Amino acid sequence: MKQLRPWLQRADWKAGVIHSTRGMPSKGTYIGLVAGALMLAIMGFVGREDHRFQIWLVIMGLAGIAQIGFLVLRARRSRARYDDATFEFEKVPFILGQKLRGTIKARFPSRPGDYTRAILRCTSVYYNPNDPSESIFETRKQWIPMHLVWVGDEVHLPFEVELPEDAPATGGTVQWVLLLTCDFPRLHYRAEFQLPIYGLDAAPIVQETGLVRVRKFGIRRAMAVFDDQP
Repeated sequence: MKQLRPWLQRADWKAGVIHSTRGMPSKGTYIGLVAGALMLAIMGFVGREDHRFQIWLVIMGLAGIAQIGFLVLRARRSRARYDDATFEFEKVPFILGQKLRGTIKARFPSRPGDYTRAILRCTSVYYNPNDPSESIFETRKQWIPMHLVWVGDEVHLPFEVELPEDAPATGGTVQWVLLLTCDFPRLHYRAEFQLPIYGLDAAPIVQETGLVRVRKFGIRRAMAVFDDQP
């Protein structure tokens, strides 16, 4: 039965609590930049008789490594402090043509500026069967109105938005992402949540998430009730 309900394959979708990911450089990107800076520094020691040029290359390489280290430390510090955002919802999956309801919960360093927005984005890739190398990349964006509610040092952003009927469902090369961005002094905040959005054929089997069951029954009873389902 679970193969007919792909949203049950992900624990966060099943639980109704999705943790954010951020568009930060990967470890491979950092490694590549460090390797490039090191190569630049090494070139300063070999293959050149012009000592001034060698010194210049060494300085540039070391400066590049120092800059990369600074960026990594700053990114990790910001991520540790503010990257624990969650998107919570009570029904899974979301159905095209119906309302998407939920609440984003995040920690902000201060009240965000005017550049605060939430976007529901659907990206899909279509391949030409006659020419596999040819593909069409399509993106749909939908702005989401919301208001901020402060609860202690945490901000809650409840919202609901109507999903389009003619959009593709999650799966394969189709991905639905809820994106939240806002600006603070010396910090650009960005949180992304991958969403389970499916067609009307999934409407009869929409179910409550683990979040709702925890509120109703408590943690132990909720997990037992949820895991008993096919």
